[in-house]
Amino acid sequence: MLQTSRIRLTTRITETSRLTDSMKSMVDPLLWESHFEACKRFIGAVGHIIALPLLTIVLGQSTSVLADYSVVIPSVETTSVSSTEDAADDPAIWIHPSNPELSLILGTNKQKGLEVYNLEGARVQSLDIGNLNNVDLRQRIQWDGRVMDIAVATNRSTNSLSLFSIDRESGEVEHLTDESIVLDLPTPYGVCLFKSGSSLFAFVNDKNGTFEQWELKPDGASRKARSFSVDSQPEGCVADDETETLYYGEEEFGVWKRNADPKLNSEATLVVSLSESALVADVEGMAIYRTDEADGYLVVSSQGDSSFAVFELDGANPYIGSFRIGDSGEGGIDSVSGTDGIDITNASLSTEFPHGMLVVQDDENSMPQENQNFKLIDWRRVSDQLMLGKSAVGD
Repeated sequence: MLQTSRIRLTTRITETSRLTDSMKSMVDPLLWESHFEACKRFIGAVGHIIALPLLTIVLGQSTSVLADYSVVIPSVETTSVSSTEDAADDPAIWIHPSNPELSLILGTNKQKGLEVYNLEGARVQSLDIGNLNNVDLRQRIQWDGRVMDIAVATNRSTNSLSLFSIDRESGEVEHLTDESIVLDLPTPYGVCLFKSGSSLFAFVNDKNGTFEQWELKPDGASRKARSFSVDSQPEGCVADDETETLYYGEEEFGVWKRNADPKLNSEATLVVSLSESALVADVEGMAIYRTDEADGYLVVSSQGDSSFAVFELDGANPYIGSFRIGDSGEGGIDSVSGTDGIDITNASLSTEFPHGMLVVQDDENSMPQENQNFKLIDWRRVSDQLMLGKSAVGD
């Protein structure tokens, strides 16, 4: 979440500026407009001379580093979550094994549980099992003698990991009540899964900076494999199963990576720090888009300026570029701001999403003003703007 001292960012133009065009041209337009209401109460009588220092205070950063990013348009938005205020947080995409158009999005409601949506954005199932924060899933897992699709979420109500199965035909999500894992962490926060051979692992963290890695097994046989920590609050993480690499964020510092295999227990490597990158605190959701087995991209939610940064998966993970998600026009889908969790698939889901889909949480769901929700973006719109690759599965 954003620091309480920072004004919540939105990216829609709702007021006519009383400042001159020359002043506005010195600041990224999306950020200027989102903070205009906070600034204009102080500027009018005092004059333009204080405008830039004031914006620096409000934005919490130098206006000289604000970037003009590409803007992509969402294709679909989900029904609003059933709880008010800060509720929606993290999505996970489930791919139907035989009919991708029947694929689903699992989204956490931090005040109630898990909500399930189809690709048209309609809610098809709700599981009110507690305050779930983050969720992740893996498919085709050997579990109790069967091939199953498994989702895992952090449950703050019970200080545990809640496990779910997803029926591979109907898509029905079932809470596996006997498989919950009670944690030592005081406030379970982020979670991401890692599949290695026939083994399934969960990385879970708390606000104090502690990470635990659990090997997940049926019949209550799950065990903690290792733990490590960062110096400040983390949340978002994602594991690259192909390279056995864990990426994770330290919200006000940057992005780290380390080997996901608990037997190796390697040291962490800093991928990028906030002070030397396009990221603006908080560092939040992370997801991976693979173009093939060797190449792909790491996408990170830069919550502080409502943008999404893209990095290469190879080597030192060089930065490629950033984008924001705008609105689709009057009467359509609103723009995205203050994103927490994200997920991506490279699977060909439908004619709407032939090369995959990005799903993001939207902190402020307007047009009209409603509870928070999730936005679905055709990956082609991202790849076309940043000249990225696309998976071959949609060709």
